[in-house]
Formats: sequence, C-alpha cells, structure tokens
Amino acid sequence: MKKTLAMFLAAAMACSLLLTGCGNSDSGSASASGSAPSSGSSGDTIVLSCATKVAEDSFEGKTYQYFADLVKEYTNGSVEVQIYPSEQLGDSTTTVNNMQLGTIDMYIEGSTFYSGYGVDVLFTTSPFLMTEWEDYLELVTGEFGDLQMQQMEKAGFKMLCSDRSWQRGPYYVTCSTKPINSLDDLKAIKLRSADSAAFMNAMSFLGVSTTVVNYSECYMALQQGTVEAVNCPVSNVESMAFYEVGPYVTYMNCYPQELWPVMNLDKFNSLTGEQQEALVKAANDAAAYSNEELYTFTDEMIARVESDGAEFNMDFDCGVIQDALHDYYVGEAAKGNIPELVAQFLGLL
Repeated sequence: MKKTLAMFLAAAMACSLLLTGCGNSDSGSASASGSAPSSGSSGDTIVLSCATKVAEDSFEGKTYQYFADLVKEYTNGSVEVQIYPSEQLGDSTTTVNNMQLGTIDMYIEGSTFYSGYGVDVLFTTSPFLMTEWEDYLELVTGEFGDLQMQQMEKAGFKMLCSDRSWQRGPYYVTCSTKPINSLDDLKAIKLRSADSAAFMNAMSFLGVSTTVVNYSECYMALQQGTVEAVNCPVSNVESMAFYEVGPYVTYMNCYPQELWPVMNLDKFNSLTGEQQEALVKAANDAAAYSNEELYTFTDEMIARVESDGAEFNMDFDCGVIQDALHDYYVGEAAKGNIPELVAQFLGLL
C-alpha cells in the first residue's frame, strides 16, 4: 500500500514517454501545453472535456466518472464527458481561465477559483467562518445562491448542479508531520494553503504560517518539508496518500465545501434543450449518489489507513479557533469583505 517517491516519479516518467511516443493517436490525451483536445463531435456524439484535480481512482474521481456515465446514459449517447484527472490540464487557476476561454469545456472542483470573475465565493474558504454543512446548504439554496448563479452566468459559466448539494469531505482534516492538539501546535507548523487570500489572511491573523502549494504537489511538499501540514477533505486522505508523509490526521473542519460541476456557458447553450436538461439531471443525480456513499466510504477508509499507521485525532476543539477569529470576521464584514447576505446570515452585521 505504501507509495514511494521513486515509484511515483518512475511511473510518471513512463507515462509521459508513452504519451509522447503515441503522438496524436490518442484523442483523449492532454496536450503538452495542458489544454484538452478541442471538444467536438465524433459522428453524432459531442465529446466534452472535463478537468478535475483528484486522482481518477479516488472516491471523488469515481463519482466524477459516475457523472460522465450518467451524461452518456441520459443523452442516449449524443453527449460524452471525457474526464482528465490529477490536474492533467493545469492547476485550478489555469483550468478555470481556459474553461472561460472555451478551450476546456468543464471543471469539477470547489468554488473559490471563481472569485476573480466577479462571483461571491471567497468566504467559502474563510477558515472557521462556517463549519456546518446544513448551515451552508441553507445559505446557497436561498437568495444568496441565486445571486451566485447569476454572477457565474455573467462571467460565462454554467453551474450544472442546480440542487447545490454536492458535498465534499464530508469534513476537513489536517494531515501533519507532527501532532496538532491545540492552536499553539497549529501556530508552530508550516501549513499548506491553496491560492486563497481569504484563507491565508485569516490564518495570518491567528499567527499561523501558510505556503501556497498546488494540490497535486502536496505529497512531495510534505515529504520534503516545504510544508508540515495539509488540509484536505477526509475522503482524500488515502487516495492522495497524505497519511504516508503526514501520519497525524486531525479533525479540523475549517469549512464545509461544495463541489461545483461547471461548464463553459457558450458550450452549454450550444446543446439542445434535451441535452442541457440531461447534463443538469446527471449532475444532481451524481451529487445525490456521492452524498449517499460518502460517509460509508469515509468510515471504511479511516479504518484502512489507521491499520497502516495513521493516527486520527477527532477531538480537536475547533471552537477555540472560531472564537479567536470572531472579531476578525466582524471586522471583515464591516469592510465589505464578506458578502452582505452571508454576513447577515451569520449574524456578523
């Protein structure tokens, strides 16, 4: 079960050489520039490229393929989704930009990467601002969620999961090279961050040092000591093998997270009405399937990695950090850095 760095690099190099040797014979391969092959039709079939961040054999990766299978089924084969896992088409910032340009058709990931397109999402990665999924779901299925979808379409994107129900996680943990039992322990380590100003600013207020690392590079960053801790959905602990190099796994539910299956709006609008309805239905049904299976998978995964040496701490008091950040978030709301509807929902205004 252990993965060594040498094996990983050797496999990656072999795969790279294989793809190079094949030239353009494989229409499903990513190009050297990180762009997907242009979407189009094969006979009567429209093929859509879909980028993802996680490994294809992970829990999330399998649910993305389940979504792709549903699209094919619901469109009677007239539309197919080709999944490109593990950041094959670039990091999140690059992928979202290319999706807006239309060189990638779809992306399934968290919402934070749409903040630069006029979409109110930064609060979703504000740590310990909101910790309960039920509260988050209530927020995004109301007036504020409608506003987000309007902002997305104005920016050229189409959110496919109209139910807004695709839960990631179902909670977050921190994989670290040393135990974390208190806020002081957290302050004493180097924590990986996505490229999220909201997350980094809040952690800086707490006195926690952060370093931006692409998600696919976190294993090596932990192994080499670039960072000493990585936050991740608990469902990714095994598939990303973080527990091998960060064996102390601490419940630290910094925020609930929703997965966003998003499509280039022009490409979506180019489909027939029946095909559009099928894509939305497939996204909603894949979300329901994922949510139903997620907790069972997580419990079984935790048992597996514990038997392989990981140490889980499920008793970390997240309330201590919430209390420490309360005045900070009141100040952020007063400055307008938290959307007004969100601030009112959370009682910060």
